[in-house]
Amino acid sequence: MRKVIFILFLVFSNVLFSQLKDTVFGKVKSVREKIIFLDKNRQNYRLLNMDGDYGHSGFSSNKYTKSRFYSNWYHSGFVHYLNYYKEFDIEGKPNNEEWYDKDNDLVSRYEYQYNKNKKIVQEKEIYSYDGSYKVFNYSYNDNSLQSRIYYLSSYPERFEYSNYLFVKKDSLQLIEFNNYDEEGALNGMKFVYDEFGRKKQILYRNYRVTEYHDDGSSVSYRGRVGKDQKNEEYFYDVKGNLVETHKYGRNYKNENEVQLGSKEKRYYNANGLLEKKITTSENDTLRNFVEYKYDDKNRIIEQAHIHKRFEKRSDDIIFDKSNFMIDGIILPKEDLIIGTLKKYKYDQNNLVELTLTETFGKTRTTTCKFEYFFDNKKNWVKQVKYIDGKKLYVWKRKIRYYE
Repeated sequence: MRKVIFILFLVFSNVLFSQLKDTVFGKVKSVREKIIFLDKNRQNYRLLNMDGDYGHSGFSSNKYTKSRFYSNWYHSGFVHYLNYYKEFDIEGKPNNEEWYDKDNDLVSRYEYQYNKNKKIVQEKEIYSYDGSYKVFNYSYNDNSLQSRIYYLSSYPERFEYSNYLFVKKDSLQLIEFNNYDEEGALNGMKFVYDEFGRKKQILYRNYRVTEYHDDGSSVSYRGRVGKDQKNEEYFYDVKGNLVETHKYGRNYKNENEVQLGSKEKRYYNANGLLEKKITTSENDTLRNFVEYKYDDKNRIIEQAHIHKRFEKRSDDIIFDKSNFMIDGIILPKEDLIIGTLKKYKYDQNNLVELTLTETFGKTRTTTCKFEYFFDNKKNWVKQVKYIDGKKLYVWKRKIRYYE
């Protein structure tokens, strides 16, 4: 199951940056996690005052909510909300999962079923407000994912179906998937690999057709025949490091075609760790870049986001262009500023301090400190987050174990 989910996560998601890996030791029977706010005026992040416990978009899914929470807990000066209970079988696979609001009222319940090979065959989410549910059913060709079907009980006439093709049985190398709904083919993707098994291209199968008329008008519709178009293209150095990614997008002069939209270039230090990640336009003009620095344990201790200066402010942190010496990159006419600067400190195993400087609006620096408490199996059971010296947030975790 973990391998299948990992593939899908890489295919469908943009992975949030996080160098911290949460490990649970022992045979876990259940986990209960919840955030406690110690100051009624410093709650979870809200875009608008009317937003609920899980923010502007509400509770969207368990995976998204966890990913968003973990990223902001360790890498920002605010937090999102988290409150759930999850049970596992003796092999560590989830049986069910329940999510709650701040009043501990049920929001959603997840139920999981597996086949004889311990592959997940159904993931069901039941909404507490009306009892309706969402279902993902999976089928396999031996150990490789073969198909997935998704539907909502509240819209029984609608569904989405996907099929997957791998290089061979039991392979994790996905080469194609196609998505369908009740009206027919929807979209798809193909994956092209080089002789070393590295991904070289992603092709997007587009069924959208735009017809252009002599009077300047146009009409778009879903066609019956898909067209494979470049989505991303990858380039590697002699050490096998990914050094450049070309990203393609819609050509607005002719929406039936795509064009190169941006490039992402990666540079590594002597230890093979990412040192710079640069985004440019299609003609190599710099848009923004990120610089990383590491300690002697290869942990990130500094991360700086640099971009063009769009509006002059007296407290901007100017980046000296003379320090940017990379051939082939065209620097913009505008000044470069450090938009965000993150500095990390660790004890032997854990992040203990984040210093965050942001220049959006008025430049400000926030210091976050973290405190940890562990059980006798060396799993953390409580984390405390301090903001500028004030104890504001407690992340509690209760773990039950199989005997």
